[in-house]
Amino acid sequence: MNTLKQFIMKKIIILIFSLFLSLTTLGQSRYILKYNTITHRLLKLERQFSNDSLHGDFDKKYQIIDTLIATCKNRLSVRLKNPVESHIEGVEILKTIDSILSENNFFICIETGFLSEALTPTSKDTPLKCYIFNNNSYRKKMYEQAKIIYRIDCDLGSFIYLGIGEALGLPLTLVEVPKHNFIRWKFRDGTHINWDVNSADFFSDEDFRNGLSPTAHSRFTKETEIKFGYLQSMDSSNTIGYYSRVVGYNFEEQKKYLEARKYYELAIEKWPYHPTPKFYLAYLIISYPVFNKKEDCLLANKLAIDAVVASPKDNEYLKILACSYALLGDFKMAIRTAKQTNPINSKLIEAFKNKKTGLDFHKPIN
Repeated sequence: MNTLKQFIMKKIIILIFSLFLSLTTLGQSRYILKYNTITHRLLKLERQFSNDSLHGDFDKKYQIIDTLIATCKNRLSVRLKNPVESHIEGVEILKTIDSILSENNFFICIETGFLSEALTPTSKDTPLKCYIFNNNSYRKKMYEQAKIIYRIDCDLGSFIYLGIGEALGLPLTLVEVPKHNFIRWKFRDGTHINWDVNSADFFSDEDFRNGLSPTAHSRFTKETEIKFGYLQSMDSSNTIGYYSRVVGYNFEEQKKYLEARKYYELAIEKWPYHPTPKFYLAYLIISYPVFNKKEDCLLANKLAIDAVVASPKDNEYLKILACSYALLGDFKMAIRTAKQTNPINSKLIEAFKNKKTGLDFHKPIN
């Protein structure tokens, strides 16, 4: 009996010691964040509704962000002893940040999907669409010397600026225009600088309205600007909403529809004034059979209505609204909505007349 007790006690001691050793090792292997900026939170967001590894070890990616911040703090410590009041000084600070990113092999490569992907080193031997805008000599020199690079584009590069700005106390915000994003530095006197991360240059609001930056060529009216919140400074909640839409879209492309839906729902919550997350979620629900309940169709119809109210002439919004009516069996409203497209989609209308949903003529992205 004593022998059995001794055997059991030995097993328990070994188990406890093994558990302690495992926890100790795990604790040692985890990277402890030096900062917790918006960049860190956006990276963490990628795993909020998914357990996928995505693009490797996230601890290493957090460490890269922290290293960039520490380098910027060290390089800019003298400049930032006093509040920055002039545009000229602000531009010089932004140029310094751009130089540090180039020195650390961050280059503009369009398009990159996830922030985790941007923080993953890539061989230059991989086929890449990388650009040196404005013949930037310093970027060009750094790119030619680099063997391994990090790929950023307008929004992912802006996210890194936001984190650096937050850690350094710089009043930077994310701004959107059609198919493009940039950083805005807001000064205490109410003025601001618009810093285009892609080209490492500054442009006025009017420049962006007229499509005059190297990577944003779309012109837009004041009416469109108001409807979509273009040129509006996003707060951190809006920025999380914006990136939730991006993450959702990337998961949708990977055919991970349940995860995509959760990210679109978060985007709608955090970025409520913008119609695109509503359109994306309506599109997702309508396009894929995994969402086949009546309440799903009703939600898609409501979201599509909201999107069309925001942008009544958008053909894609109108087509999705028409299909949502067809899925609910309201073919009269489906036809009426389809007739508002320009040009009128005759195939879609014919499908509705034959009591079909019209989805054959509105293919999902996959």
